Amino acid sequence: MLFDTVQTLIDEDRYRDAISLLRSILDNNPDNMDVYLALIYCYGILQAEFALDEEESKRILNESSELFNKAYSLFKDNADFLHYAGFMIDLGEWWYGQELDFGQKMFYEAYLKCPDNILYQSALYQNADDNDGLERYHERLVNYIEEKGSSFITDHGPLGVYYYRCCIEPYEKPHLK
Repeated sequence: MLFDTVQTLIDEDRYRDAISLLRSILDNNPDNMDVYLALIYCYGILQAEFALDEEESKRILNESSELFNKAYSLFKDNADFLHYAGFMIDLGEWWYGQELDFGQKMFYEAYLKCPDNILYQSALYQNADDNDGLERYHERLVNYIEEKGSSFITDHGPLGVYYYRCCIEPYEKPHLK
């Protein structure tokens, strides 16, 4: 699979190596949205989790901002891109030189494009104080995954795997784990 080696590098906390490999994959797959999403994810985690000196921090921020802006220009009409990239902005908007409300807007745009997509329905709970509604949403999502599988999330490469681990696994029924 395209991302197997990249996922291994990520699992070993070798994000710089993953970025380098993803950059070379992108050279051969310039229109592959999931490669852009994987890079967006790796740049974000690198900035969030690793001690970077000032020079590297500025370089990484410039690279991630440039990459994000290019990806957005290519995929701004794609609901999957809007949802997953919006998720990363929601985690750390400054990683990409964006504003937090832009990520929330992306979440909602994905939902408007595909309101029946159970994953995008999470946008309805972004700023809501409806904990009961959020709990019911997670239950519906887990039941959906139990019935259909998780590949519609994890097939998006490293960001899809991360999204699944963060947003879905904590709510799964014990027999799904």
